[in-house]
Amino acid sequence: MKSLINLVCMFVMKQSTRQLLNSGILTRKNLFMPQSRSVPDVREKRRNWKKHMSERDINHLVFLDESGVNINMTRHYARAWKNRRAVDKTPLNTPCNTTVLSSIRLNGDCAYTVYQGGTTAERFAEYLKTKLLPTLSEADIIVMDNMRSHHAKVVKQLLDSSKVTYLYLPPYSPDLNPIEKMWSKLKAFLRKEKIRIASELPSAISKGFLTIRPKDCIGWFHSCNYVQ
Repeated sequence: MKSLINLVCMFVMKQSTRQLLNSGILTRKNLFMPQSRSVPDVREKRRNWKKHMSERDINHLVFLDESGVNINMTRHYARAWKNRRAVDKTPLNTPCNTTVLSSIRLNGDCAYTVYQGGTTAERFAEYLKTKLLPTLSEADIIVMDNMRSHHAKVVKQLLDSSKVTYLYLPPYSPDLNPIEKMWSKLKAFLRKEKIRIASELPSAISKGFLTIRPKDCIGWFHSCNYVQ
């Protein structure tokens, strides 16, 4: 009898789930996150971060990050007739990576630079000295991840001498950095442009930054729970 009841319950649950999916109330979407984020120590740091940030003036938060782009970028999807494939062209070999290093703040201001290769401590310090720090006020707060170059001695000496406040995000927490959303928009623009000549990439990146609007930034800050 118990087995029969369990069988009936399973049938009802399957029917109910199917009806909810068909009605649009339920979806089949997954959200994956780093397993390391569930470690108690990391969870505690994230909770403390959110509490600490709730006491800060979001107009003075300046988030920064790096992202790589190159000349083989193209759209991931295209329209095609049924049972056919849309054909696109990209370079056969993987091109050298170009790094975009930028900041973002609630009002839409971005201080960025572009260079070939990865981010060294010297390159990062040069960006801070020539691009970012001249745009900041004493009340502004730099927020960055835990990349090795961000912790370099030359970087900390520069920031300490400038008297600017700087904070590091909790580990495994790119979701707490609004600039990640900005990279998605910038890369979507570059995929649409399909730049295939390396010397033309910096100009295309500059055009991409012109598409970043204050309303975009407000939405990105909101998605990271800095704007209620």
